[in-house]
Amino acid sequence: MKADSYNLNWDVCGQKRATRFLQSAIQNKMLSHAYLFYGSQGVGKYTLAKEFAKTIMCVATSGEKPCGKCFSCKQMNHGSHLDFFIIERMADEKKGKLKKEIVIDQIRDLKSRLQQGTLLNSYKVAIIPEAQYLNGSSFSGMLKILEEPAPKNIIILITDDISRMPRTIISRCQTIKFGSVASSEIEEYLIGKNFNQEESKLLSKIACGRPGKALGLAYNHDRREKYFSGINLFFEILRVNLHSRFNLINNFMDFESGDAGDKSRAGSLLEDWQSIVRDIILFQNNSEELISNFQNISQIEQAGSVISPSKLENFLYGIDQAKRYLGLNINHKLIIENLIIRL
Repeated sequence: MKADSYNLNWDVCGQKRATRFLQSAIQNKMLSHAYLFYGSQGVGKYTLAKEFAKTIMCVATSGEKPCGKCFSCKQMNHGSHLDFFIIERMADEKKGKLKKEIVIDQIRDLKSRLQQGTLLNSYKVAIIPEAQYLNGSSFSGMLKILEEPAPKNIIILITDDISRMPRTIISRCQTIKFGSVASSEIEEYLIGKNFNQEESKLLSKIACGRPGKALGLAYNHDRREKYFSGINLFFEILRVNLHSRFNLINNFMDFESGDAGDKSRAGSLLEDWQSIVRDIILFQNNSEELISNFQNISQIEQAGSVISPSKLENFLYGIDQAKRYLGLNINHKLIIENLIIRL
């Protein structure tokens, strides 16, 4: 089949292999009915899924796709395209938190929408950004959709944890793995977004291969301040007794507020601590050139000289465990408190 000669210039940092594969599928009209994007959080899975979907939906017949000018592109940019669906966990209005799972009613509703006629007689595209949160019933419902694909329907499942995806789902999708992005690529991307070189270098290092984290810190100054405060909190916790540690973390997180965003902030703090522990381990193994948080090099050196490698490894394991517990909606205050006992 003859390939179309569109100019596909997607706004994606890194992930060249995945980008080339998807662009080739579009140009050669070899689209799969279902894709599974998997890899660490923040490496660009959702960004690339959106660019892919926008290109599929774009109705321009020549030039650059997505064109950003046609009716379909404008609707996509406004988040109001009737043939494009994003399926996420719903909010629990009583608790003010996200529900633990994507439930079967959401999948049934999606199936119904996919079976209806299209707005422009083109594609219908659905993205599920956290597919690992489908439960047993909703996985079964999704399997039925994948087993009986309708023409011009495309499902994009995205997950940070492919181990939580059933084999029956995986086997019916075109799987695409997303790896870390080189800090030099992230730095170059940020410079292209008009950030200065010094700032771009700092954020690209901190990102540890995740462009999403770099962009989040670049555009959200509150998040950036929270990041540096969280790193300083880690080193302060190392210097005090257990009672003082609990006071420090309680003041930092303000657990008593009952804020619905607390769980998200707890997850961000765990990721930030993960990066600094990694740096201390790198220092102990004479790999200073790989350290991400070079702005904290003196604190890293001091911590590396007094904390045993086994204790750091134990703490790193504890962070991984804590992140899994957060995904299960276990009380985040208990999760964080149990973690700092390990130090």
